[in-house]
Amino acid sequence: MQTVFSLHLSGGYLKHGEKRTVKIILNNETYEVILTSVNFNQKNYPDHKDMWQILYAQNGSFANTLKNIFSSSYSFFAEVRESKNPKKKILPEKKEFIVLYTTNLKDTFFMDTIFAGQLLRLKEVGACPYLNRSLPDARFKR
Repeated sequence: MQTVFSLHLSGGYLKHGEKRTVKIILNNETYEVILTSVNFNQKNYPDHKDMWQILYAQNGSFANTLKNIFSSSYSFFAEVRESKNPKKKILPEKKEFIVLYTTNLKDTFFMDTIFAGQLLRLKEVGACPYLNRSLPDARFKR
């Protein structure tokens, strides 16, 4: 996956531990965020592939937009954090997902949202055969 996204980055592939500013388009707004290749200890995890994260200001406009869009998940994780019960699971009909697409602009990506209810409706009408599998598990992890 990183290889495909790298084709749309100025400077090419994000090296281990490297960070770059990129733009994400969400709900017709453009946000600047930091795309980072997580700097984990490669000696301790020699078979682990690079992981990328999107970093943004905790109280910035992008964070607030995500909190509004994913208010159900935000409330759920806040409740889990307060209850200190990390084994609590999101109900399948409450799951929410992010999809990130490349664009024809360098360093600019388009973010879309999918809610479990949308996937379940597609599954019900047989529109997507691969949805016959269960939805991905979502657990709160520290």
